[in-house]
Amino acid sequence: MSLRPLSRRLTTAALSLLVALLVAAPAAHAAPPQVVHEQTIHLETETLETVCGDTAVFDFSGTDTFTLVDRTGGLYFWVLVSRATYTLTFQDPSLGVQEGRFIQTESVRATPGGAFTFSFVINERSGEVRIHETMTFVVSADGTIRVQNETFDFSGCP
Repeated sequence: MSLRPLSRRLTTAALSLLVALLVAAPAAHAAPPQVVHEQTIHLETETLETVCGDTAVFDFSGTDTFTLVDRTGGLYFWVLVSRATYTLTFQDPSLGVQEGRFIQTESVRATPGGAFTFSFVINERSGEVRIHETMTFVVSADGTIRVQNETFDFSGCP
């Protein structure tokens, strides 16, 4: 089934944060890199349309692990890994209940010259349904966004 609405919200939020970090990039200094590690546990419920076109209640449970390394001169990178399982209870009772899982990664690199590259990959599996989505874009120092690639593939719908 699809976490596409959830992944789009996360991607939009990440893009907003990236633009804010570029605008507010710290001045160069000789201090060692700042490293931040965080882990968040998520429990969510929402109603959504699946990639197969059915509406279901999505009960999601998982963790996000985030690492940021902020280097001198406005250079930084971060990696976010989300792992979760979920249960879909379809509004059409004849479709029953399905369980699924997904792994999502985001990585960001700010490069010398003020550009950064954002990459996003999600792999999802629910019963016979398989979903794979990728997106990579580059934001140049002047704020121009260039999409390098974007794919959304799924299979297994009845």
